[in-house]
Amino acid sequence: MMESRPYSSRAAAIEAGFVFQDGKVDWLGYIDHLNSQRYHGGKPLYDKEEYDKIIDKLARRKEAIEQECAAKIAVFDEADEAAMKARLQDWMKKCGRSYKNEEEKARRYEIFKKNAISIDISNSPKWSTGQRVYISDSPKSSTGQRVSAPTQFVDWTNEELGRIGTHCDDLCWERYVDHMNIMEANGGIIRGGPVTKAAKKRDKELAAIYVEHRRQAGNSART
Repeated sequence: MMESRPYSSRAAAIEAGFVFQDGKVDWLGYIDHLNSQRYHGGKPLYDKEEYDKIIDKLARRKEAIEQECAAKIAVFDEADEAAMKARLQDWMKKCGRSYKNEEEKARRYEIFKKNAISIDISNSPKWSTGQRVYISDSPKSSTGQRVSAPTQFVDWTNEELGRIGTHCDDLCWERYVDHMNIMEANGGIIRGGPVTKAAKKRDKELAAIYVEHRRQAGNSART
């Protein structure tokens, strides 16, 4: 039977060395460490070599799509701009988006244009993976695959999107830790049920992306 003990604590995280140079606790790293110790026999949660290969593949795909997107924008003419601005207006109406002034709208339009073109490229037969990159009510293509589609975040930069999950301060994390400790005290253990091979493969891909995001966040916090 697994020994019952607190799921985690600030003091334990600091003692284990999960602290950034600015003094903030690396909660994500510490919780991964706990899960590894408690549920994986101390082994890493991820197969680093395998995930590095996936990350490299995703990075090369992303770079190629960005290059193709830049090439398309470079030859945009008035008709293309008019069509894209109409597309922005339709999207604004659908998502209830508005901007404080024309300058902000113009800035967001450029972001929208780049992201919309990138989405279109990712849906092309050359790049389509059949996965829904953007969570939305995206339709199916003629081949039955799910395609990417603009969401309410399509006028955001990658940097803005990357900050979505970093707004939890230490108080938020400590509340989460308290919740996990209460679950632990009452015998609650989170376990995953059996899944298909396809689901396991997708889980590995998402985990690789998560690891890369954590690495980038850690680098930013340490500099």
